[in-house]
Amino acid sequence: MRSSDKTHARSVAAASAALCGATYIFGIAMLLGPLADAPLSQSGSDPKETLAMITQNAGLLRLWYLVIYMVNGLALAALVVSLRGLSPRTLGTSVLGAYGLIWAAFVIAAGAIANVGLQSAQLAISHDAIERAADLWVTTQLMENAIGGGNEIMGAVWISGMAITLPFGGVLFRAFGLSVGVCGLMTLVPFTQDFAGMTFGLGAILWFAACSVTLLRNRTPVPCLT
Repeated sequence: MRSSDKTHARSVAAASAALCGATYIFGIAMLLGPLADAPLSQSGSDPKETLAMITQNAGLLRLWYLVIYMVNGLALAALVVSLRGLSPRTLGTSVLGAYGLIWAAFVIAAGAIANVGLQSAQLAISHDAIERAADLWVTTQLMENAIGGGNEIMGAVWISGMAITLPFGGVLFRAFGLSVGVCGLMTLVPFTQDFAGMTFGLGAILWFAACSVTLLRNRTPVPCLT
């Protein structure tokens, strides 16, 4: 890759990492603010309790899903591809790049499922098919969580792999990346899922921010994350 291409790829990677972190911040802010009382993806909540919230806050939900899934997934894909262009072509970096793109695909797919499920539930509500709307919402939440925020397997594997292979950041940065990955893996454990998911999200914000700052400060092309 030519020097100018590497400079461009580094800029794209830095901007994409910053955008990924920003979407996480937006998603958490919405959960702590306008959507704080919405029983979204909470174990033990009555699906019918969400129907009034869907009717009243459909616009906010669509915006939330758009940002945390669609925008995040597209930015993540751009980050993976641009960083791969800065990296030496080895089997390990190729595998990690594939994992990163699979993660991005999962995120985008979760957003598509959430939006279509929301639209279907709204349509059922408009026809007074309350039971059907509740069933649609349960199914939507199940599918969304299965490949989206309900577990963070792919994200945990990718970030952990990056922590090991990154050529910058030092011991603390690598240890932090590994700890974020461990939190993602802990979302597989039912009784730690909520705490681990929130911790993974907060850690990912800092991790993406650190990557963005490091890439911007590097004036010479260096091999990076994938």
